[in-house]
Amino acid sequence: MENFDQLQKRMRLEYPDLSPRLQHLLSFAISHPQEMALETISEIAQKAQAPPSSLVRFAKHFGFQGFSSMQKVFRSGLVSSISNYRQRTRDLEKRLAENQKGITPPYLDYFIEGGIESLNNLRQSVNESDLKKVVELLAESKTVYLVAQRRSFPVAFYLHYALSHLGKPAQLLDSLGGMLSEQGKVMKEGDALFAVSFPPYAPEVLNLVKEASLENIKIIGLTDSPLSPLLNHTDVHLEVHEKDRFGFRGLSFPALYCLALCLVFELGRLMDHQNGS
Repeated sequence: MENFDQLQKRMRLEYPDLSPRLQHLLSFAISHPQEMALETISEIAQKAQAPPSSLVRFAKHFGFQGFSSMQKVFRSGLVSSISNYRQRTRDLEKRLAENQKGITPPYLDYFIEGGIESLNNLRQSVNESDLKKVVELLAESKTVYLVAQRRSFPVAFYLHYALSHLGKPAQLLDSLGGMLSEQGKVMKEGDALFAVSFPPYAPEVLNLVKEASLENIKIIGLTDSPLSPLLNHTDVHLEVHEKDRFGFRGLSFPALYCLALCLVFELGRLMDHQNGS
């Protein structure tokens, strides 16, 4: 039987060939592994906005006898975090109950909890090997170009600021005047493109990444899921899984900036070592 990591890899490989319905379910499954592991098929179907029969068909497509056998694989992948997940839920309920007594605004505490959860998830979604690859690619590149749009833009902006202060040649592609494709034409072989994209993935960023890959530009991706379309053209990528509260997804920002700070720090150390400092 496949383990959870093997199943994820196979899902990503087969994603382009699936029907729209199964693509939708696959995206939900990868983005909500805890729900897939812990909730009933009826509850999952309601959240995924699909009939339970589609979830059964989804499981059988990947060689399982039924949904419950697929769920066991998701559950095994999360067995180490189930107790923590449930404890966090109990802790949050306790805090919200206390908030009703006027200790802290209840919704502020709820958003704070989401931010803390995004930081805790960062420990699981990013590993040292990928961090090292990204830092080495940044160090090797002649110029680092950074691109992001909409709510992903602040991360790219900060990285441009920090890289400039490190003395690393960096250029922010900001799409001013709708000129993103034209701005990207200055990239040459030996440069690196650092692309940040989260749902809804900005088409202009995805197009630029595709164009850059055709020109042999090394591409680093920062995104939310192994199913992100950004990963079709990246040389290495980092994932920051998103959690929303009341439909707001900005709670991933603490994890994104924590990761950005780590990249800048490690790059600075590597540059000092290369310069013999």
